[in-house]
Amino acid sequence: MKLNLHRSDIQPNRGSTGRPRNTCLRPSINPVLARKSGTNRAFTLIELLVVIAIIAVLAAMLLPTLASAKNRAQMAIDLNNIHQIMMAAHLYAGDNNGYLPRADQWSGVPSWCFSSQQAFAPWLGGIGNYNLYYPQQVRSFHGLDPVSGATLLRKDACQFVPYLKNEKVLRCPADIPCSLMYKRQLYITSYTWNVSFHANYDTPTNAINGVCCPNATVKVSQFKGDDILLWENDELRVLTDSVSWNDTYGCPDEGVTSRHGKGGTIGNADGSAERILLRDFYMMACNRPVKTGSNCTGWNNGQHLPNRLWNNPLRGNGV
Repeated sequence: MKLNLHRSDIQPNRGSTGRPRNTCLRPSINPVLARKSGTNRAFTLIELLVVIAIIAVLAAMLLPTLASAKNRAQMAIDLNNIHQIMMAAHLYAGDNNGYLPRADQWSGVPSWCFSSQQAFAPWLGGIGNYNLYYPQQVRSFHGLDPVSGATLLRKDACQFVPYLKNEKVLRCPADIPCSLMYKRQLYITSYTWNVSFHANYDTPTNAINGVCCPNATVKVSQFKGDDILLWENDELRVLTDSVSWNDTYGCPDEGVTSRHGKGGTIGNADGSAERILLRDFYMMACNRPVKTGSNCTGWNNGQHLPNRLWNNPLRGNGV
């Protein structure tokens, strides 16, 4: 832009003595010329739409990456939770002649995450009563009476009271209160112990059907180091099986969560935690006669038993 300045446009700034001060001379700019030069020019509608479209494309490219990063972070927390639970199980075994904690929950008998005072109430309207039963289950985990909050005797308290202090360790960070969780009867934990924890079954037939008795557990030394004793339960089973979340243990063919993509999270007998591909999990889980309601429908069931999942040390085939 070329400005035509005249001598009359530039006036020296004189002081009281009438002599010019030592200041920069600033030309006066005509505001009409400034507007014509585009100094205050705004974006057009097309330009705005182009910018918005570019931002939308970039967001669409970044969202899957962010979702994947969030999933990896949740899985890392998940694996840490399982590792802490397995370490607590080993500490408990060290204080109890090598025997693992009880995997199930029975009224009058404490287990790994419940006191002897039944906080579960699965047949008393537990389904859909999250706001009522979750606080009770938390109190039970901390060795308190689930209703009154009174401190229970050590023999009646949750078996993990001395070893785990935070109930948040029992739940995957992705397992949040939602419509699926409200269909469950078990709220405090996302994880399930392997049915092989039970030392005795009623009969071999009931063993195949997963029917168990409230008897003593087995020793951790009776398992191989890579035997799978814990995994994150399949949260989608509540859509097809109303009692799939009615206890704290389960059979392998009841499934593992798929919320972490192609892999699930498991805990091993040696105390370690790892990610396992869903296909590998079900190849082992479905190697037994399939019971009604299992996740193994359509799988080619072999008889390669025992394996890492079907690992009951008191039975030759691990089932």
